[in-house]
Amino acid sequence: MPMKHLILTISLILGATAVSADTYRGKDAIKIITRGEIVNEQFTNDNSIKLPNYFKYLTVIKGDDAYLCSLEMKFNSDSGVSSWLRAICSEVGVIGYN
Repeated sequence: MPMKHLILTISLILGATAVSADTYRGKDAIKIITRGEIVNEQFTNDNSIKLPNYFKYLTVIKGDDAYLCSLEMKFNSDSGVSSWLRAICSEVGVIGYN
């Protein structure tokens, strides 16, 4: 992961603890993900897809706002087709450095 993305992600996480974040779920979260710019993404800890479930974590910038998002997908073990997707995004505060 490039250092720029690592620093941005850490800053966003730390900023999230300092403000009361709005949380978006389902279709509202999907809109943030699809209409924003994904600046960092990571699968589970070893960066792999683990069927029948997997988690993906995203840092998304949309306009002047930043979000930490998670996607959880459950696959049907027989067909390999997704049976459901859970999306959650939390708005986080962006802090600047002088």
